[in-house]
Amino acid sequence: DYIFTQSKEDYHTAIKNNFLKKSKQSNYLHISNGIDIDNQFNFELINKDNLTNIKQELEIKDGDIVVTFIGRLVKEKGILDLLDSYNKLSSKNIKYIVIGDLPEGERDSETQKALKKYKKEKNIIFTGQITNINEYLALSDIYCLPSYREGMPRSIIEAMAMKNAIIATNIRGSREEVIDNENGFLVPLQASMYIANKIEELANDNNKLKKFKEASFIRAKNNYNEVDVVKKQLEIFSRFDK
Repeated sequence: DYIFTQSKEDYHTAIKNNFLKKSKQSNYLHISNGIDIDNQFNFELINKDNLTNIKQELEIKDGDIVVTFIGRLVKEKGILDLLDSYNKLSSKNIKYIVIGDLPEGERDSETQKALKKYKKEKNIIFTGQITNINEYLALSDIYCLPSYREGMPRSIIEAMAMKNAIIATNIRGSREEVIDNENGFLVPLQASMYIANKIEELANDNNKLKKFKEASFIRAKNNYNEVDVVKKQLEIFSRFDK
């Protein structure tokens, strides 16, 4: 009866291909994606003492630029492309934080083998699964998701709400959240040199980095509050509530 889509591209694809036979365009609804901006990902509520403690624990200095990744540590998430970019950096004050792990039953042993060499690098920090992602993102400067395919990635929205500039691949979903050269950069797939260049650009231009971070924050607040996403769905459901 209805199709709800998170990305605008899926919305237009559904209409163009007549996914709902004999239905009006109003039966298709772009609901987007959202996070808990009022509480969990409210930047103003982040405990600054906790951030100080995490920085001390990870040996992050005041002048360091922190690049964060969240996701399954498998090839299609682009994790190897991100890690490979580290070797192409000339700046010495950049640290990578890799949040996530390999899901149980995952067979991507090739990627796991490749990850081992990076785990010896002191400026690449692997956290595994953590519960305080909001705090890690709050101390981060750049969020990078070089994934090969996404729907409407929630992690980018979380990073934007925590004032991160974004570097993401130019794919469905990600390119809806990231406005190139406004709150981040869109890069090609499997392009570690592009990623390194964009990280360097932001690391060497503090004004641009601050501008992107603030633009991300505003974009997240204005467009990706989960309250609004749920409201769109409830309005449809209420039509049939007898």
